[in-house]
Order: sequence, then C-alpha cells, then structure tokens
Amino acid sequence: MADLGVTEVIAIAGLAATAASTAYSVSAQSKAAGYQVAVENENRKTGLLAAADAIHRGDVEATTARTRTRLLIATQRAGYAAAGVELGSGSTLSTTADTAMIGEMDALTIENNAQREAWGYVNQSEDFKRKAGLVKLAAKNNQGATLLTGGSQALNQYSTGLQSGVF
Repeated sequence: MADLGVTEVIAIAGLAATAASTAYSVSAQSKAAGYQVAVENENRKTGLLAAADAIHRGDVEATTARTRTRLLIATQRAGYAAAGVELGSGSTLSTTADTAMIGEMDALTIENNAQREAWGYVNQSEDFKRKAGLVKLAAKNNQGATLLTGGSQALNQYSTGLQSGVF
C-alpha cells in the first residue's frame, strides 16, 4: 500500500467527517423525537387524569345537590306540618314533588357538565396520542432524508476524489 499524501488524507477525512456528521444528525433527531413523544405521552396521561377528576368532581357535586334537595324537602315538610297543613296531598305534595324534580334536574345537569368536561379532556388526550405518532413518523422521515443527504454528499466527495485522481 502506497503512502497517502496530504490530499488523500484530507479527502478521506472529509468522507469520515461527512459520515460522522450524518450519524450525529440522525442520532440527535432520534433523541429529540423520543423526548417529544415522551412529552406528548405525559400530556395524554395528564388529560386522562383530568377527565377522571372531572367525573369524580361531578359525582360529588351531584350527590351534594341531591342531599341539599332532600334537606329542602324535609324543611318544606316540617314547615307544612308545623302549620298544620296535610302533607300527603294538594299543594304540599305538588310543591315537594316540584322541588324533588328541580333538584334532580340540577344534579343531572351537574353530571352532564362533568361528562362534557371529561369528554373534552379525553379528546385532547387523543390529540396528544396522535401528535406523538406524527412526531415518530416525522422523525423517521427526517432521519431517512438525512441518511440520503449524507450518503449523497459522501458519494459526491468520493466521485470528486476519483475524478481528481485522489483515490
């Protein structure tokens, strides 16, 4: 094997630098994508926890509303009884029935609002999941493009070296 001249050493170093740069770039893209995927996955988990919390809060608030309604009905009945009004018929029955119906509507509205809030968090979580998938796909595409560009540059350098008699 003949001794390599300065020109040959520079050409080989250029090829090695192109290969190293390409490998570093692909590695950096992979790490950046991995980090972004981890962030999106954590955002998804947080959203799902927020959805569960919304449902729980809605259940607690609806139970509280129902308890308040029962207490209001008991207060109404006690007031009617203290006034000597018959409890089981007429306007007293109608009033307590209306109170029960309105109280239940309030409780159902609270539950419905909690379900809607949770639905928003779940949808947002699914968006994070889809975004993580897109990040992975984009990273693979970028890495492939980087490998092709680096390979093309190395081939061009080698071809130039062949043409100039370096190799």
